[in-house]
Amino acid sequence: MKFLRLAFFLLIASPTGAQELTTFSTGTEASLRGICPVTDRIIWASGSKGTVGRSSDGGSHWDFKQIPGYTALDFRSVVAFDLANAMVVSAGTPAVILRTMDGGRTWSERYSNTDSAYFLDAAAFWNKNRGVVLGDPINGRFVLLHTFDGGFTWQQAPADQCPPAAEGEAAFAASNSSLQALPGGVLWLATGGTNARLWLSTDYGQTWTERPCPMLHGRPATGTFAMTWRNSSQGIIVGGDYTNDSLRTDHIFYTIDGGRHWIAPKTPTGGYRSGVSWLNGKTAIATGPSGTDITKNGGKTWRKLSENGYHAAKCARRGKRVFLSGSKGRIAAVK
Repeated sequence: MKFLRLAFFLLIASPTGAQELTTFSTGTEASLRGICPVTDRIIWASGSKGTVGRSSDGGSHWDFKQIPGYTALDFRSVVAFDLANAMVVSAGTPAVILRTMDGGRTWSERYSNTDSAYFLDAAAFWNKNRGVVLGDPINGRFVLLHTFDGGFTWQQAPADQCPPAAEGEAAFAASNSSLQALPGGVLWLATGGTNARLWLSTDYGQTWTERPCPMLHGRPATGTFAMTWRNSSQGIIVGGDYTNDSLRTDHIFYTIDGGRHWIAPKTPTGGYRSGVSWLNGKTAIATGPSGTDITKNGGKTWRKLSENGYHAAKCARRGKRVFLSGSKGRIAAVK
């Protein structure tokens, strides 16, 4: 929606045992809304002022650069395939997708649209070849761009294959978390604004089914900002009102039946959250400007993990750490 080196450790005690939050020095002051762990050692991050960086040692050392010719853009989505291959997606005008094959030393422009109606929010991939980018609605339909070759070429889906949008409904480019791909062609899409909805596709985004969404909505700053799916049944959605980040009303829910029913936690997070990620089958991390929270029972109850808040939270598919990225170049990890 239109909208370096030194690591230190902070141990936070909890009733169920100590949880470790590791904070890294990155050498950049960019606002980082894109984070993509390929493994627990290979992590890419992206953000404002055309900034993209990577680590090959679990976050202890980072190499950040501004991409020449694109320093005015905010790359809020990054998808990485390995240490050499990655792509970034800008939020705003122009709408741009860049691809690197040499670890970020050089980038090639694979998509560009200068039409101000195009605003790209998130990217998701099923494998190294097949992926999709989500854009805000144009003429009452969300925009979907498909790739079948790892992000080198893109095709815009016909409007009738994209979910409809109400007036004032859009997706949030808060943390590259309003879109998630699952095995077998499953794709989830989350919206906000005047209407908060969840859309499910089981055929790689060709057809869609609306699922109930109890998230706070009704104004441009409200809705579902992020989601995380552990499997086809177990999911968590977070959001709220980013202009009132301490509001704890209808801002976090979990499901155990594939989104057919959503349950509010008995003890919720501390307010608006823009990033959320599973760590394992029971443990998940949620983060936002007012702090970072953890659940160890599948989303039923949450407790404050840190007063430090971040924009995004992601875990590698086979990872054992959740990586967090935020303002002023801040990156952390939880395990």
